Amino acid sequence: MIVMKFGGTSLKDVNAWETLARIVSRSLQRRPVVVVSAIAGITDQLVQCAETVLSGRKNEVFQIFERISTTHFELCDSLAIHRSTRFATATRLRELQNVLQSICTLKELTPATRDRILSFGELLSAPLVAAFLLSSGISARFVDSRDVLITDSSHGRARPDLRKSRKRLRQLLHPVLDANQIAVIPGFTGATENGSVTTLGRGGSDFSAAIIGTLLGAGEIQIWKTVPGFMTADPMLVPDAETISRLGYVEAEQLCRHGARVLHPLTVRVASRRGMPVRVLHTIHPDHPGTLISGDPGTMPPFVGITSRNELVTVVGCAAARAESAAKILLLVKDLPVTAIRASGNRMTLMVVDDQAATAVRRIHAALNSSNSGSFAFAGLRWE
Repeated sequence: MIVMKFGGTSLKDVNAWETLARIVSRSLQRRPVVVVSAIAGITDQLVQCAETVLSGRKNEVFQIFERISTTHFELCDSLAIHRSTRFATATRLRELQNVLQSICTLKELTPATRDRILSFGELLSAPLVAAFLLSSGISARFVDSRDVLITDSSHGRARPDLRKSRKRLRQLLHPVLDANQIAVIPGFTGATENGSVTTLGRGGSDFSAAIIGTLLGAGEIQIWKTVPGFMTADPMLVPDAETISRLGYVEAEQLCRHGARVLHPLTVRVASRRGMPVRVLHTIHPDHPGTLISGDPGTMPPFVGITSRNELVTVVGCAAARAESAAKILLLVKDLPVTAIRASGNRMTLMVVDDQAATAVRRIHAALNSSNSGSFAFAGLRWE
């Protein structure tokens, strides 16, 4: 069994949906469970709704709601979704509309209600994915994550209760799998034991997939994205950045926590506790090997990648905190406004102000990659 998670950009248009169906189809022998995000852009629009609804700008709120509705109905038409699913989509959109209307009337937005609003993205997309897979000849069934992912009541950053969620999964998911059907589950969203809707935080669909994968004892968690995996640097800053083929759990989590927007960091942590491999794969080029994250990544290079977040630039790798590395890195950025340095464990972090972080990333990446030997390391230095 594998868990396959598809992000919002993997649902952005008809071609993307057809690619998703082909990817799932060729993995049927591995008994996949599919976890999906909201359609690209929908969560941001729901956030806009939540932030605008208390302002009194009722017309603006419902203009955003109309855009959300149009996106889903146009997809239903383009994908030739059965009208029963279209009707169910309309029902769920009316539910969202009623929630927004009640907030406008009461002028109160609690964390619980905000979570309820944000949950609609995945609760709208997942039934459509299940219906589209069915129309593509793949036996699939929607399984509501609010019924299987039981969390605490920390709205906006809920944490799953593994014992209770495992019990629910056995009750509701195993019958679907035993019937040789593909379960399609919304990511990002769960519920407390008394039924209050919760969300796991932005990027939480990856986290959902990891939780479901570990509870089911899956052989692998696949995260399908429109990027080819982890990169040695942000390709928007460094066009010649390369895909990192293998990572250990520690290195992957460090890259995520310090700016690599590839996975939710807790995805890696949850998988590492069970020794479960996570593979980041490319929906645009499904045969690309992507990045494999595991507890046995083989011989790792001294440096695996560079990330940036705002003013912080972080170099990750087993040699990143060594004195020789620090000296080299500081020489590379000696003319830049570096105001703080921290080296610890397998990373070195610089604070580079005045919008110079991107310059620092490019310089360090060029120096690390200059040996052109396939090993991401400083030219001229050898590491045992």
